[in-house]
Amino acid sequence: MSSLKKREYEMAINNETFKVLQTQLDEWETEIEKLKAQAEAEAGYPEIQQRYYELIEVLRSQQKTVQEQLAQLKKSEDDDWEDLKQDIGSSWKKVKTTLSDTGKAFKKGLEEKKKEKE
Repeated sequence: MSSLKKREYEMAINNETFKVLQTQLDEWETEIEKLKAQAEAEAGYPEIQQRYYELIEVLRSQQKTVQEQLAQLKKSEDDDWEDLKQDIGSSWKKVKTTLSDTGKAFKKGLEEKKKEKE
């Protein structure tokens, strides 16, 4: 494979990877908005609601980090691509874990609220 064709191939893969990552960020935005709506529905339980908002803020911060890294990745040269990809992978895992933990915390809060009503 000539170096020009190899570069074109790498750029096509990088563009496709970028699209996949951007799609995932968009999906996370939707999930965060759902969590925000759930938090707003907990107005009668201010301590639960406050905890939800704190978790959402952590998610927003992590999401912003990934967005910044993704923007940097898009501007990067091929030499930097692998290093940046690793950084995004690490940040990605944090967002996924926090999103999962937040969902679990919301569910736990709802279960506790139901027990209080019984």
